[in-house]
Amino acid sequence: MKPFLTIAALAGFTTLSFMQLAHLDTCCSDPHCKLVLHAASQHSAVSDANHPISPADNLPNTIRTTKRMTEALQVDEHFDTPWPHNISPDGLFRVNGPWKGTGGNLITPQNVAMPASFGKYKGGFLQLKVPGQQSSMPYSAAEIQSIAGSDAAGKPGYGYGYYETRLQVSATPGVCDSFFWIQSPSYGPKEIDFEFLTNEDWIHQPDRGKVHVTIDIVPGKDQHTAVINLPFNPSRSMHRYGFLYSPGKVQFTVDGRVLSTLSDPRMTAPGRGGFIMANEWTGNPNWGGGPPLKTAISTYAWIKFAGGLQKVPSW
Repeated sequence: MKPFLTIAALAGFTTLSFMQLAHLDTCCSDPHCKLVLHAASQHSAVSDANHPISPADNLPNTIRTTKRMTEALQVDEHFDTPWPHNISPDGLFRVNGPWKGTGGNLITPQNVAMPASFGKYKGGFLQLKVPGQQSSMPYSAAEIQSIAGSDAAGKPGYGYGYYETRLQVSATPGVCDSFFWIQSPSYGPKEIDFEFLTNEDWIHQPDRGKVHVTIDIVPGKDQHTAVINLPFNPSRSMHRYGFLYSPGKVQFTVDGRVLSTLSDPRMTAPGRGGFIMANEWTGNPNWGGGPPLKTAISTYAWIKFAGGLQKVPSW
């Protein structure tokens, strides 16, 4: 996502209580931005009571779908086998680049790695990197995306349903880490975003964090955005971040609980669907900052999508 709202414009949201379900609707148009807050007193009925929010998500990396899970699961991407020619073995994802992408960065395949372990966990991971000590644009960055929805794939991308990743954000100041859906085949205008900005002050805190969520109708002119405050630092442990996309509404989840809902009747899935994407990029002082002084690394354990769901699944 391109950063059309400054941190200052969003500062009024930063006091949102994590243990309240809050709906932050932002209707933006040039030259002014109008912010409207709708607070709710309890968790959404679709929250996953079996997976309460906790300071750390202790799920093993080897978790897989079970018989209780819906047959609607279309993507269950784990990173435990090599990707020949930068294409996932199941043919669903590709490592992007080299080309100029988000923030004018040079998306480079060499900045994507898939180690067999991460800390105490085994089973394979995706790592997106932004090298440190870069001195001039275009800065080098990393990205993956689903293949469905592209003209070359010859089939539609992904539409309504539940999207989720398990992620540990970079602990290095100066990047934007993301998980998002974007309209195919021309990358917009409609978009749904999770974005972590490591130039914000939470990066140095042991027990709190922040994530920006957005739906775009027309980027920079017509969008809704919110900030979710977290009771943990997302760069110090792995957590699950997801969104349930239904006609006119997107519910954003952390560790299985709905924490923000953004609505717009025009937020309908186009016929071609959209791409599932993740990236790490740098260089905008108002949106992640950077470039970083040392190499920044974001680590993903999985990416999942279950089409057509009406509520957040338990997995």
